[in-house]
Amino acid sequence: MKKITILCILLFSFSLYAAKKMDRVAKIKRYISKEVKEAYIIKEVRSIINKSKPNRFYGTSGHKNYQNYLENELKILAKKNEKSNLKVLNFKLDEKIGHKYYQDDFDSQIKGKFKIDSSEYKKWSGFTKYMKLLVSKKIHTMGKNFEYTIKGSSNDKELILISHYDTVSHNKVNFTVDEKSKMPGADYNASGVSINLNILRLLNKVPLKRTIRFVFLDAASLALLGAYDYIKNLDKSNIFGVINLEMLGHDSVYFDKKKKNQNFKVYMRSKGEDDSFYNTLTKLNSRLKYKTLFKPVKNSFDSSDHKRFWDAGIPSVVYTQDWENDFNAKRYQSANDFAESLNQKTLYAAFYHICAISMIYTLDITK
Repeated sequence: MKKITILCILLFSFSLYAAKKMDRVAKIKRYISKEVKEAYIIKEVRSIINKSKPNRFYGTSGHKNYQNYLENELKILAKKNEKSNLKVLNFKLDEKIGHKYYQDDFDSQIKGKFKIDSSEYKKWSGFTKYMKLLVSKKIHTMGKNFEYTIKGSSNDKELILISHYDTVSHNKVNFTVDEKSKMPGADYNASGVSINLNILRLLNKVPLKRTIRFVFLDAASLALLGAYDYIKNLDKSNIFGVINLEMLGHDSVYFDKKKKNQNFKVYMRSKGEDDSFYNTLTKLNSRLKYKTLFKPVKNSFDSSDHKRFWDAGIPSVVYTQDWENDFNAKRYQSANDFAESLNQKTLYAAFYHICAISMIYTLDITK
């Protein structure tokens, strides 16, 4: 009888603990929905575009204007939270690394697969030479990465959210870049920056158990050189993992090969180096009782800044659109990538999902 009583007490205590935890998760969900509306996310996208007309290509006037705006916005937020710290990290493009990036890509994707006199070989050979020259042209232009850290009360490992803020528009025929053309960059990548900023604003108001870092990266469109510079002096010892937010606004049914909405992906390395990190994110999501729109794919997709973190041996995943079935091909890196083309409901769903798991992790509702 005594054993049964003890067991009942333990079960009752556990049920109270579980209920309390679920109540905290429910409060998080209500808090997010109350504080950040769908309209806020798309409004931020439009603000990014308006502050950076005609484009945010590295070294242009629009690029500099948005750098100044973002820096000022982050400084204002830092004044509101004594637990926060803002670092403005100036850098110059690494010419050698930039050249290597484009040459390695050409060597692995084109060289040996196409005849030297073929149109395909000539096209990509010309693109490679052009991009290497463009990197060289920009080496005296200063780039800026922004790192905003909100310190938690524990010494647990830190979560990092990254998004790049620059844009580019390539001519569809010869792949050259017209730096004076319109490149709104709504999907690429005002969508990711908008989500990152709004999560930052939300967590900036909350006492955290675990530290979180928000990083806004430059020069993604030039060999991912902003991310390369950022990781050079990064202390890797206390990083839980990196979530890269890239192109989260496009979602269609008509162009989707699977003919469905909210068909997004989270990409990671094929060999399993990111499994532990992603499995923890999956467990965090399971506490939401929320059907995720992100399907995991292990194919080492490397067309964004997370590649530089992989190269440094840091667990990283990229939350993005479905590049195999519903890629934003018509507007990708073009003058047609404007805010009105985005699927606002899916963009908000992506924000909600990533914000919620970030809050659950930083508030330590994980056990």
